[in-house]
This record gives sequence, structure tokens and C-alpha cells, in this order.
Amino acid sequence: MEQESRVNNPKPWIAQLFCRHHGEWFGRQEPYFNLSGETQYKVCTKCGKKLDERFIPNFDGS
Repeated sequence: MEQESRVNNPKPWIAQLFCRHHGEWFGRQEPYFNLSGETQYKVCTKCGKKLDERFIPNFDGS
């Protein structure tokens, strides 16, 4: 629960500057989604800073 609230309410930028980041990948809930894949974001669970972003394509396997 603590990590979930930190992602939604990040610390101020000065606290993010001195944080030793520990990131986890999260998917954002959006009203419209991309049919060709999903965008995931790596967010620090301690301070809430967005560290990285990646696109995961959907493969239909045929």
C-alpha cells in the first residue's frame, strides 16, 4: 500500500535528486489503449520518479 501511494503522489524533486532509486514496472490505466501493444513505465517505489519507459508489442502468433 505504501508503494502504491508513492507512485501516485511522488516526493518533491529535491528528495528525488538524493534518492537511491528502486524501480518497478507499472502499466498505466488509460481510457483508450493501443491495439498493437502496451506502454509500461519503470517508477521508483521510494520517491515516485519515472525512470524508464518501454513498449511491449502484442504478437498474435500466426
